[in-house]
Amino acid sequence: MTELPATAALFAVLADASAEIAMLDRADRQFALKSAVCDAVDELKKMGLSSSRVETVLRRLTADACAPYPVTDVAGAIRSWCIQRYYDPHR
Repeated sequence: MTELPATAALFAVLADASAEIAMLDRADRQFALKSAVCDAVDELKKMGLSSSRVETVLRRLTADACAPYPVTDVAGAIRSWCIQRYYDPHR
């Protein structure tokens, strides 16, 4: 994953804060994660991955980084940001 610095950085953020991240309110979660998610989406998109593949990579990364903590709400937010960024990178 060292060849994907933005994706590795997202994994690190998620892993470091996985115990607390599910308890953050929506605004704090967005502040903590959205930039890292967008950077990872940009990186994966530049590699030629489709939107569904980028979404799958980030969903698995989130599950791996945050295990064993429940992150359903976090995963939903990441999925939403992923789709938004893929199709509207200037948003």
